[in-house]
Amino acid sequence: MFSNVKAYEEGVRLKHWLNFNSIKICGKGSVLRPETTLVDPEDFSALRAKEGDPHGEKKLRPLRCSAPDLPHRAAISQAANERYLEALASVTDQTPLKQVAQPLCQPAWCPAQPKKAGGQTQPRRVRALNPLSAQDSALLEAVARPEFVVNGLRNRDLAALLFATPPATDLEKRRRSAAITRKIRLLRAHGLLDKIPNTHRYLVPPQGHKAIIALLATRDASIDQLTQCAA
Repeated sequence: MFSNVKAYEEGVRLKHWLNFNSIKICGKGSVLRPETTLVDPEDFSALRAKEGDPHGEKKLRPLRCSAPDLPHRAAISQAANERYLEALASVTDQTPLKQVAQPLCQPAWCPAQPKKAGGQTQPRRVRALNPLSAQDSALLEAVARPEFVVNGLRNRDLAALLFATPPATDLEKRRRSAAITRKIRLLRAHGLLDKIPNTHRYLVPPQGHKAIIALLATRDASIDQLTQCAA
C-alpha cells in the first residue's frame, strides 16, 4: 500500500493503492473528482449464487471481473468514493477539540459479542486512548490511511504497518495477531472502527475520521500555531 501525488497541466492528482486496487482524487479547475479502480476484484465480496447455479443459495463470494458482477463493482466503487469525500469533509469542522478528545481519553466499554456456539461474551472495559503517545498515535495513523477507504482494513494489514519486521515464527505471528485484535477492540469501543458485516474487515466511520484527523493535526501543530488558534 502506498500513495503518490502528480501535478499535470490540468490540475493535481492524489492516488492511493491497496494491492492492485486504487482510489484517486483529481482537481481540475473548480472540479474535484474521486475515482475508484478495481483491477483485482477478488479482494471484495458480493452476495451472489454459485457460478453455474444462478438459482442456488446466495452467499458472500469473491467478486468477479465478469459482466454479471458489474453492478456490484459499481456499488463498491461508489461507496468508496463517498467514504473518501466524507473523510475529506472532516478536515474542515468547527467542533471544539475537547468535545472530540474527552470521550476518547476516558475508559470505554466494548459491547458484548455473540459467540459461535450461542450466547454472548461479557462486555469488556478498555483503557483510554492517549493520542500523544507514540503507540496510540501510530495506531491512529495506521487506521486512518486513505487506502483503507476502498475496502476497509484487516488484522494483517495493521500488523504489517505496526511491526517493522515480519514475524520470525508461527508463535510470534499468533502473538502479533492477538495484540492487533486487542487494538481493534480498543478502537471499536471508542467508536473509531466499525466492523463490516460478515467479514473480518473494519472501516473508520465519518465521526471517527473527524476525531483522528483532529487529534493527529493537534499533535503535529507547533506551540505558536496552537497559541494563535487560542487567541
